[in-house]
Amino acid sequence: MNEILERYYTSDIVSNTLISLISCKKPRLILDLGVGDASLTKAAFLRWSNASYIGVDVDSLNIDAFSKGFIEKIGLGIGNVDIAICNPPYSKSPNLSEEEIEYLIGKSNLLSFKYCKKINTEILFLMYNLSMLKTGGHLGIILPDGIFTNNSFNSLRKEILEKNTVTHVVELPEKTFSKTEAKTHILILKKGTVAKKTNSKVTLLKLEDNGEVSKPIRILEDHLIKRMDYRFHSRTMSCKNGDSLEKIGIQIFRGRKSNKELKNCRLNHFHTTDFKKHLDNEIIFPTNTDYAGTENRAQEGDILIARVGKRIVGKWAFVKGGESIVSDCVFIVRVPSTKRKRLLNYLSSSNYEKDIEVLKHGVCSLLISKTDLLKLKIPKSFNYNQ
Repeated sequence: MNEILERYYTSDIVSNTLISLISCKKPRLILDLGVGDASLTKAAFLRWSNASYIGVDVDSLNIDAFSKGFIEKIGLGIGNVDIAICNPPYSKSPNLSEEEIEYLIGKSNLLSFKYCKKINTEILFLMYNLSMLKTGGHLGIILPDGIFTNNSFNSLRKEILEKNTVTHVVELPEKTFSKTEAKTHILILKKGTVAKKTNSKVTLLKLEDNGEVSKPIRILEDHLIKRMDYRFHSRTMSCKNGDSLEKIGIQIFRGRKSNKELKNCRLNHFHTTDFKKHLDNEIIFPTNTDYAGTENRAQEGDILIARVGKRIVGKWAFVKGGESIVSDCVFIVRVPSTKRKRLLNYLSSSNYEKDIEVLKHGVCSLLISKTDLLKLKIPKSFNYNQ
């Protein structure tokens, strides 16, 4: 395996799904940038046998492949490709100069990265593919979950939607690629907005573990800026009734220091690893006065929720007494006493477990955001006196 690029080969089911969703009928030139075992190219050839193909094996290229001269190296001019298909390698990104980043941004028209000094490898491949497509050309690319779900990519999602015609987003099963549990999605788009309609909708799909494709849902583009994943929008559509945590006046904040920093300060604190000590979801902290005044601390009546972690994210516990500093991996949820019973009923239900499954996102370590948590809706069936 290349020291820089980690490659996860594409299964036939994923390849066939990606190719089947591209609407181009008679492409002349198809590019597979990062061809690997050629699974995508083989699937494409079965559909478009008369097209010409260019496949680039990125393992045969060194770090300089990501420089300004990369396009010239493979003998392909800007804007000549009818279809680009790609499953990028995921790894630490190479260092690009400001000039090289500016060049890529200009050619791909992804201006949200104008002031970035480092760009992830998968974003680089997205930029290269967009650059090589002609206006109206089609892109089918597999990208990690964060690009579709993380708040930090809101601007990118907005830009992709505004400047191109996104037709499909397909959520792939976990462990789709061997040697990694990274969650991924397929993005299908047409470069440019020539045939775009007002109030355009995008089709969201989910590829199940058994290879079946879910029933499609159609979502307005404006609603995809926040998140583009099937699991989020399918759950949102089925849970329209209820009051959001934000609406009922809940406050959410988190610890200011990491677990390591708090350990170095020798301060007693609560971290995500401590949730397993409280299987009954109740905590009584000892009375303690050694807390720094600026630290966020949990107190009696608060609810603690694990913000980040592979298997612990979303776990919760109720503070029955005492107070404690928490690490920055833990949310403190402060709820009005009149609403507390209703929230605890909801947290103890299967509804909450399903909602957390939808909200958690990430590639390696999973997380939930404060914004998403505040948007959670407590069904009206969970009344205050239940």
